[in-house]
Amino acid sequence: MRSSQMHLEKAPTSSLGNSLHERINYSGSRLSWIRDREYVYHLISSDEYGVYKRDYIHRITRSGCKYNKISTQPGQPSDATLYASVHPPTTPDSIILHSTCDIFHEPTNPSTFMSCLSSYSNQSLWKHLEIDGDGDWLIKSILQGTLLISMDGSYMSDLSQSACSGAFILHCTESKQEIKGCLVDESHQADNYRGEFLGALGPLLLLRTAFMANPQVDCSHIKLELYCDNKGVVTHGNQVDAVLKPDQVQADLIQLMRTYTRLIPAQLQWIHVHGHSDANTPFAQLTIIQQLNVRCDQLAKWYLVRAIRTGDYIDPTFPDEDIVLSINSEKVRSSTKKAVYKHWGTAQDLFSRRDKVPRESFDLIHWEIMPKVMKGFPKTFQDWITRHISDFNGCNRYLSRWKPTVKNVCPSCGCSNEDTKHITCCREPTRTSLYHEGINDIKNWMITNHTPSHLAQLFSTYLSSRGESTMESLLPHNSSLITLAQAQDLIGFDNLL
Repeated sequence: MRSSQMHLEKAPTSSLGNSLHERINYSGSRLSWIRDREYVYHLISSDEYGVYKRDYIHRITRSGCKYNKISTQPGQPSDATLYASVHPPTTPDSIILHSTCDIFHEPTNPSTFMSCLSSYSNQSLWKHLEIDGDGDWLIKSILQGTLLISMDGSYMSDLSQSACSGAFILHCTESKQEIKGCLVDESHQADNYRGEFLGALGPLLLLRTAFMANPQVDCSHIKLELYCDNKGVVTHGNQVDAVLKPDQVQADLIQLMRTYTRLIPAQLQWIHVHGHSDANTPFAQLTIIQQLNVRCDQLAKWYLVRAIRTGDYIDPTFPDEDIVLSINSEKVRSSTKKAVYKHWGTAQDLFSRRDKVPRESFDLIHWEIMPKVMKGFPKTFQDWITRHISDFNGCNRYLSRWKPTVKNVCPSCGCSNEDTKHITCCREPTRTSLYHEGINDIKNWMITNHTPSHLAQLFSTYLSSRGESTMESLLPHNSSLITLAQAQDLIGFDNLL
């Protein structure tokens, strides 16, 4: 790459010899191949097309998949959803399908509140939404400063430990019109805190929808107040640029809350309101803000009980959630670090079951450094390491399984069962000599890179033993390296290699 750059820098001209016009401008006539789930179609003309069907006799290659022509039909195909790229036909009646992409459709710009709301891909968010009128009054209420926004969450562990809900109400003090709804989620991270954030996301999405329907309106000077009885929600809502802790609970909803706040072209201020104000004061004597909070609490509880009974929960995929981490097809909703560490239990099971790493020594291995170590190797060596660790390299034990002419014996010493472990344990003189040459190279490398000489000697002696001696047995009882040696013996000789 560097030599190419220097060559270009020395060139007398920076212009290309050939025009790119033909490579970047495609007329509609070139897009003459399209595809649906079963067939590939060749648009021969405006009133005729050829139909090609998959040839299942021929296997798929790097070049693509073979299709054979079965007919020519009048008109145009109606079910095709993909453009198709095909290799030039080898025969008049066959093609090789290389790749496909979605057929482009000119996007439509929704212009009303309801049409914008319908444009979201996850419509399950609105299954409990109730809107007075057509919702277009919302932008007017925002501009007039007559909009009150309240929310509350609910979690009932006695009924379900995996479900929580968040309800919200947007109330216009002038017209008395409202939008109210509830999001009920099911996950292992369910708790009251998650319910509060669900209640906060609903109003933010609705505010964003109102601004989407009215892009011409300048609301940069508008200040909107959102009332919540959870101080955590209020804090995160007012600090959208603060760095989240690595172990932050409900991190997915907090990130969404920040994303939606940035997308709303108005100034948002979150204000704390005391919850359950009706416990000691009659509802009629409460302020309108307190009344809205009480109503949100009732909505959240009602829809939560209903969802637990019917199993009717939202799809957890939210709009503008650019990065979604899933483990075993389940979305990670809280601390990514904790979720991944918990998933390591599966890795422990796998390595233990495959007799690779004993469960008790799994945490002794510095797994975090392995990506950096692998990245320093050439790609071909990375591939070899992966095959070697997975026991799928070119040893005769595995070659003999799919090639009957190969015998499962070592071609050097004649011992049976030549597996990956035998590579470093083979006693054939030539292999032994090469093995010790490799050990000397490792020892010299360690010394060159300023490894303490006694440590370099320890590893050299341990490798020379070929697993017949423990590392601890090679040290005096008072050695400072005893702990290291004990850990290495738990990991095992083969895993060191």
